[in-house]
Order: sequence, then structure tokens, then C-alpha cells
Amino acid sequence: MKTLSKFTVLCGCLGIFSAAFILSCSKSDDVAGTRLKLASKWKHQVDHAISLSELESSNGNRLSLVDYKYLGVIKDAAMLDAIMDDIFADNAHIILNDIKGKSFGAAMWGDKQLFSDDYKNDLALTIKDHIQIGKTGLLELTWSYNGQPIKSTALVDNDEGIVYDNIASYAVNYKATKEVVQSRKVFKRPFTRAETEHVNAVFADSVAADTSIREFVQQDQSQDIELISGKKAWWYYIHVTSAFNRYGRLAYRKCDSDSDASWGWQCKADAKTLSGEVNVSDFHEFAWAWAYGTGKTTIQIGFAGNGFTITGGEYEGKRSDIHRP
Repeated sequence: MKTLSKFTVLCGCLGIFSAAFILSCSKSDDVAGTRLKLASKWKHQVDHAISLSELESSNGNRLSLVDYKYLGVIKDAAMLDAIMDDIFADNAHIILNDIKGKSFGAAMWGDKQLFSDDYKNDLALTIKDHIQIGKTGLLELTWSYNGQPIKSTALVDNDEGIVYDNIASYAVNYKATKEVVQSRKVFKRPFTRAETEHVNAVFADSVAADTSIREFVQQDQSQDIELISGKKAWWYYIHVTSAFNRYGRLAYRKCDSDSDASWGWQCKADAKTLSGEVNVSDFHEFAWAWAYGTGKTTIQIGFAGNGFTITGGEYEGKRSDIHRP
């Protein structure tokens, strides 16, 4: 079981904490004395996790959040260093997920087969840079994993919620998670007036009032990938627009993509034109790709000239498509 060595010693030295944190002992203590802000996002998230009771994955592992204790905000750099050492200690527990296999398992940061020192150190530095002394708070979370107690230290923010926790940032609520499905739409519609004015300003010689547009949209179903805290693990968005003039010639093309992920996860997406020359071609060929996975995986999407190559990622998709008038 994880021990809070440096952090425990530090908190013991700071006797002033005992009086200041009466309001924050546990979810039951919140009723008496000074209350925590009911609007605190992290409080809603931990209460949500507790309300789920036991979560069971397809491989029979059980996980539940039993209780939490608020420990106040990070006071200074020395306290921050001690906390980061504690969170990323070799004996600190972590829960990993495999979305495709719908399973999770307990591990420790010291497992060299899962985590390299470079990965662990890079993640710790990235999270540390995000922490705000005097604002970022701490929770001690008590979990039950297959009937055994596990403790973790969560970094929290009243506005952002749980910034990072070795378990809450990785554990998926499989009862609320559906199969990952692709949402793909290809359709034709006339230009709106604003779109026509925009394209006419660039391609005045080739675009007429009856210009038509093809759109390709693919986006994640991340609302179905819910962590135990209720946060979303990741999302991505791909949008390709192709406009053709009255003669069927390509008048406008644009490839957009965006992606983001919670701490502990990675997600990347991209889209690029393969071929199709404006004012010349009667088609627009493009390629798109996306991939996501837990943070232990490094995801790279590289453009190979005729499409994308994906390195890493536990789940991915890629292909090329063609727009025609």
C-alpha cells in the first residue's frame, strides 16, 4: 500500500494546518462548521465517484472511491516538491485502462515494463508547471480495489476540478461508457450568403451564386468515454470543406482538426489535402487520421504524402476520401 512519506512528514510539521483544515476533513465533516464551497468542481466530481459505488470491468476487477479528505492548498515550493515526489513515487498506485478490452488493472509507477523514467519525469514536470501555489488544493482519496484499500493524492482546483490523480485520471466508468463509434457525415448543401461572400472575395472569377459545398465531419464520441469522476477522457474533431463553382471546378478547400485530452490521456487528430487544384480540378482528395490512448502511450500522426501514419495509440482510425461536386 502507498505511504505518504515526505508529504506526511511535511504536513506534520505544519501544525497550523490542523486548525485551518477543520472544514476539510472528509465528506462527512463538511456538514459541521465551515463548509467547503458547494460550487467547487472537484467536490462534485468526488461525490459523483462515490455515488457510483463499485465499478466492475469485464475482467472482474472492482474499483470504488470510499472517502476523501481535503488537505488545503499548496503553500510553497517545498510543499509542492514533496507532493510531487509522493504522487510519482515508485510505490504509488495507478489504475490503467484498456478501452478496447474494457478492463483496468492496478500498477505502480515503479513498474519499468509499463513506465520509463523519462515518461514519468516528463509527466510530473508537465503537471508541476500547471500547479498554482496558493490555489491548487490537495485531496487524500481512499479507494477500494478488489476489496483492498488504496490511497492516492489528488491535485484539485475549484474551477478546473480534479487536475490530476493517479487513479481518478485514468479509471473509466464502464457502466456509463458505450462502445466507441465513429460519427461520420458527408453531405451536400448550398452555400449560405456569408459563405458565398467569403468565397467570392477570394475566387471572384470562378464562383457564382449557385456554388455548392461538400462537407466531411468526423468527431469522437468522447461523451461516452467517462472517467470515474465524470470528466471526459478525450475528444477530437475533423472537418473538411470543399466548395465547387457552377462549372464543377474546385473553388475552395479547407481542412481543420482539433483535439484535447484529460491528464493521463493523449489524443491527436489531423487532416490534409492529398490532391485537387483550386480553379482546375473537379475533385478534392484528402486524408484524415485520429488516435488516442492513455498517457503511457506516445501518439504521433505523421503525414506520408499519400496519407497518414500513426505511431502509438490504443485506438485509432485513418483513411482518405474524395469530394466531388
